[in-house]
Amino acid sequence: MTLLNDFVTAVKQECVIDHDFFIFFDIPELIVKKGYSRKEYEDIIKVVQKVKTLYLAEKIKKNPDKPMAQVAQITDDDLVPLNLYDHILTNV
Repeated sequence: MTLLNDFVTAVKQECVIDHDFFIFFDIPELIVKKGYSRKEYEDIIKVVQKVKTLYLAEKIKKNPDKPMAQVAQITDDDLVPLNLYDHILTNV
């Protein structure tokens, strides 16, 4: 759990946009920069996938009139709320 808390702290310190958001595509660069081991990477990716799933579910709910193929993916323009990490970590 310490690894995940440290990772979330790193995301909050290094990937922040507009104080409460991050760009999902900054995460791989952060993982490489921090030099996580293969095992650590696997644990981190599980949490990142949960954040992605939760974000996409919220995005789909907020955009019911848009085509599913357009909404059900993360783009460079998406600002993902940082608090999703907190929500996932409380459930891990």
